[in-house]
Amino acid sequence: MTDEIIALLNRPQKDNVVHLDNGQSPYFSDLYHQLREAEGRIYSDDILLNLPDITKSHKLYSEWQQRETSLNLLKTYLEDYPYNSLLDFGCGNG
Repeated sequence: MTDEIIALLNRPQKDNVVHLDNGQSPYFSDLYHQLREAEGRIYSDDILLNLPDITKSHKLYSEWQQRETSLNLLKTYLEDYPYNSLLDFGCGNG
């Protein structure tokens, strides 16, 4: 891990999320990916295919429980509309 990433990880966090500048760094995408990896937010394909179901031992389990609850509420709300599918963006791999 580079010194730049370590410095960013030592910045104040809110809810386990490091807030970067508005993409002004020429290396923003690299920094973003490295930070998300350090936060445990880069998932294998197997995990992604099963989200929001994730093992209880995963450090972000409670976060995915909340996402599952909100997704189920949205699905219940949309039952009265003629949609055939629902795609949930924001899986965690950027």
